[in-house]
Amino acid sequence: NDPQTFLEAARLTAEAIDCQAIDLNLGCPQIIAKRGHFGSFLQDEWDLIHRIISTASEELSIPITAKCRVFPEIEKSVQYAKMLESAGAQLITVHGRTRDQKGPLTGLASW
Repeated sequence: NDPQTFLEAARLTAEAIDCQAIDLNLGCPQIIAKRGHFGSFLQDEWDLIHRIISTASEELSIPITAKCRVFPEIEKSVQYAKMLESAGAQLITVHGRTRDQKGPLTGLASW
């Protein structure tokens, strides 16, 4: 949840192994993500997410990708994906469920 921390972790990873890209997982809906302020619990903080992705994509020579969950409103989900793209995400993986659709509330995905 910090652009510089993400950049440093991505840089260390890229130096340590031969990776083709770095993925920012914005899809985790688990309680640990809520406690740690990461995963899908960042999806309401568009400016912060934009800074995380743009900082890394500007500083690294490998692509930054992002996984996200959808919002209940389709248009907001589309706007969110466009924001991720404008921040520099080279690939976006969409999990077709909302942050609240987990465990016994999984329900059907919205594809």
